[in-house]
Amino acid sequence: MRTFLKPIYHLMQIAGFTCTAFFSLALPLTAQEIVPSPEAVIERARVSRSEMSDVIFELRSSVPDMSKEKLGPYLKILDELLEIQVELKFSSLDIDMITDLADKMTVAIEPLLSIADDPDWLLIEFARWSQDLTRMKFNLNQEKIASRASGIKEIYSMFDRMGKIIEALNKPLPLTKAPFPSTDDFSRVQARLHQTLIENYLGELTVADYEKFLSGVHGPMVCQSAFESFNRSVYLQKDQTLLSKIAQMLVLTKLRLDQLPGHVPEEVAMRPGTIVSLIILKLIDTGGSLEVEVGKKAMSIMDPNHFDALGASFRALDLARQKPSQFRFLAEIAGDLSARYGAYGMPSQEKVMRSLADHFDLGAMVNEKDLEGIYEIEIEGRPGVFSVARPDTMGVIVAAGYGHITASMAYSSFDRSTGIIHATSVQETATLSDSTTGQQDIPVQHAMFRISSGPAGSDDLIVKGILRIGHREQNFSGRRVNSIKNYLIAQNVDPMSFSDFEGSYEGKFLGYDASLKISRNGKSHVASIMISPKIQKHLVTLDLVYLDLETGVIYLTSRQRTVFFQVRGQLERGEITGQYIIGGRRNPVDVTFVKVSDDSSDN
Repeated sequence: MRTFLKPIYHLMQIAGFTCTAFFSLALPLTAQEIVPSPEAVIERARVSRSEMSDVIFELRSSVPDMSKEKLGPYLKILDELLEIQVELKFSSLDIDMITDLADKMTVAIEPLLSIADDPDWLLIEFARWSQDLTRMKFNLNQEKIASRASGIKEIYSMFDRMGKIIEALNKPLPLTKAPFPSTDDFSRVQARLHQTLIENYLGELTVADYEKFLSGVHGPMVCQSAFESFNRSVYLQKDQTLLSKIAQMLVLTKLRLDQLPGHVPEEVAMRPGTIVSLIILKLIDTGGSLEVEVGKKAMSIMDPNHFDALGASFRALDLARQKPSQFRFLAEIAGDLSARYGAYGMPSQEKVMRSLADHFDLGAMVNEKDLEGIYEIEIEGRPGVFSVARPDTMGVIVAAGYGHITASMAYSSFDRSTGIIHATSVQETATLSDSTTGQQDIPVQHAMFRISSGPAGSDDLIVKGILRIGHREQNFSGRRVNSIKNYLIAQNVDPMSFSDFEGSYEGKFLGYDASLKISRNGKSHVASIMISPKIQKHLVTLDLVYLDLETGVIYLTSRQRTVFFQVRGQLERGEITGQYIIGGRRNPVDVTFVKVSDDSSDN
């Protein structure tokens, strides 16, 4: 029988009351009416050991009958009761009443708690004082609640509460010898909440909110789970905006992981870099891109293994398939890879990546500034023509003509730091002679030039640079007098196949009948143009073939060293309608070729 009821019980016996009558009077009293208030418990506990023992006994006996709301305030006084127990030297008697009381209270309140509804202080006090088994049951129940979370706001609230619990558990109970409590079970609840957030609400989530969300992460388990969720999302995701968002969130999660104490397994630490590589490749494949700063930050969390794998994928890119809107992004990635290879002492890979970066930089610059056209120039006091044309989306081919001299340079690169375009007649710019033919006495032709805007208010483009034909370098300058039509701008047409382009076409060219043939040679596409009269056949092989099957665009270019030829236009309803360009000599000529046969073989 409870101590404080014993005097009443004896008085009732003297007055002739039976035990049955006593209990009939006592039963209607609730646990809260019987147990002193938290303030009274503290006051009585300070009196003496015996008084503390009595009041703790009364409180402990009433726990099963107390509601969550009534029980909570008693959890808040456990710290003070523990101090009183130490002051009264209960430890000398090897008695730990407070730990025993805390265990009984937390076991009783555990099934009633919810991270969706209960205040932070109650959840924290429960977590601080509960034993491992009780915590495990609590977290299993909370995982179920977390899986039913509805909306970002509720997930944030639950996640924040779990974070506060973990923070509190990282500060051990005072005045006890209890081992440091594990927070793994609580982290698993956070991981479940994170999974729900990413899989159900990625579209609504902002990067800024996610960064704030991560401030509640205090253990690597949540980051590891986050990487798994991101990995699944990347495989399933097609939206380029969301892929970019995931890349930014990955960077934030990796940075948060690096700030956390404790050992992180190598496979976990490397996971975000692997996922970033996957995002970059998926964006490239789907025609997407990352903003420059986002791309730099994303690549900053990659290690040498990731870069090597990404570099191998870059070297295998089909350049003709890349969209102009991606060029800035691709140039940044290739440039970063080149710098990394250089830092790792891998000059061959560095050179390949630098070349790719130059190609993408040039493609972006020509696309954005519309530099194509026919330029009237003066070269060492003599009038001439300088042609700049794109053979595809990636580069330029140039030709110069003055007097009886013409020269064509089909291989180009761009130096972003100086704004200079470098075009050469052979693919390897370091070669000082025509290595493709073995003729060492034929020097490389090259041009180094910059194209800039004309006077304010004008649409002029000004070219200025150095041209080398033969063994002599000459300065030249001039302005654009005629533009070339850009067919690379997307058109609304039905998707095509190569067979739609393949075959023989006929049309008028410079007053002559002409036959244009397009065929497949292994994996390559080749084209040729035959100009009549047939008694004096003139055949031009168009060895650089660019086809865009989505827009019907076709660019056919010869890379001859004396002068380049190009047919550019669009295929629609069996006709190629466009322009014919002779580098260094003529303005563009409008042409139309009508398909007459699907058979591209020569007759």
